[in-house]
Amino acid sequence: MEQKREQKLSFSELLERYMEVTGIGPARLATEANRLSNHPNLVHRTTIRHWQTGAISKVKDWRQLTAVAYVLRLNESEVDQLLTAAGHPPVRQLWLGASDVDRELLIHWTEQAPLQAVGEILKRIQVNASELRETEERFRRFRQVDVVILTVLDEESVAVRHRISGLVAVPGSVKVPNIYGWEIGDIPRVNGGVPYRVVLSQVGHAGNIMSTITTFITVQQWQPRYVFLVGIAGGFAHDGLTLGDVVVSDHIWGYEYGKIRSQTAMFEPRPDFTYRCDIGLINGTRKFIQRNPNWNNAIKVVPPKVNQPKSKVLWGPVASGEKVIDEAERGFFISVLEKSPKLLAVEMEGIGAAAAIDQANAMGYSQGFIMIRGISDMPDAKTEETFDKTAGQSERDLWKLYAAEAAATLTVAYIADGLPIPPRGLYDPEFRNK
Repeated sequence: MEQKREQKLSFSELLERYMEVTGIGPARLATEANRLSNHPNLVHRTTIRHWQTGAISKVKDWRQLTAVAYVLRLNESEVDQLLTAAGHPPVRQLWLGASDVDRELLIHWTEQAPLQAVGEILKRIQVNASELRETEERFRRFRQVDVVILTVLDEESVAVRHRISGLVAVPGSVKVPNIYGWEIGDIPRVNGGVPYRVVLSQVGHAGNIMSTITTFITVQQWQPRYVFLVGIAGGFAHDGLTLGDVVVSDHIWGYEYGKIRSQTAMFEPRPDFTYRCDIGLINGTRKFIQRNPNWNNAIKVVPPKVNQPKSKVLWGPVASGEKVIDEAERGFFISVLEKSPKLLAVEMEGIGAAAAIDQANAMGYSQGFIMIRGISDMPDAKTEETFDKTAGQSERDLWKLYAAEAAATLTVAYIADGLPIPPRGLYDPEFRNK
């Protein structure tokens, strides 16, 4: 689907996308393209700006495009799209009619090119081997994303990030500023081979409005196959759920959608605002726990309570709204529990993220979504597991740390064990064409 979507992009849109990926601006792009072609005035930075804006949609000289394409490290398929969008034949047709001098600008994408000529061109742009490897690695890492993990609180982000290998910050650009703390790294698979490439994003502010915006923009930018919302939540004492356990949402209910009854002034929630999570991820986490019953041994944080049972995993409905629920059996939340008595947890970002994924999928993207929450609080006043709220914030904070660690441990271990679809692995022959 991705390739089909790119073929519909205009020349300016294609160029803008490739420039954003590499972080190369018009001035640097023009300088390096001129150096590559051994022609100081082949392309001017103002011309490239006109290409970006669409002021120039047809390029007269294909050599300008191939020089730019090489600087951007485009593969043959990508440069063919760029050439075609600008009104030129693809690389292999240009090769047939090009002079020996002009073929030097095409040899990067043709099998006929001798290695000596490639070396000469590399010398012209004065790129040594280590710099080239660094550029190719950066290009590769920033183009192939399998999973986005969304967090909100600092404790949630820290718990996830130390489990991702080679995590580096994504440099922002003028067009795409990095306002969501995007970092990119790998989660190695337990069976080896190509790892899952992961982007870690932080919403930064509680609430479903921010989670909707962050999720949608992150999905648009990275187009992952899967999106995980990972963090903490308040839990209800169903099916033995206790502090430190982990809830995997099978569906998320936006409980604040409803009406106020005219006679009683009581809030009546409606069940219409509900999203079901990805069935493959739900079943996948279940099978993972069956195969790995001791997954919780990897939790590195000590639970605040002495002799606390090991964290377990439960699957079920989660309520999502804009309020911090401290005591569930008081106030308007009573009507929520009456409407859905089997709720396992309540939190403040899930329905927004799920709605964003639903909209993205309707626009042609394809993401599976799931939410994994560690239980840091038990707002059900009747449960014996509710900690002493007079003990101050310190006990709450300790449970936040432990619950965030438990959720992160499960999430990363499950991904490493294998998602329903393998890594994209563009540079791995096993998955290059899959």
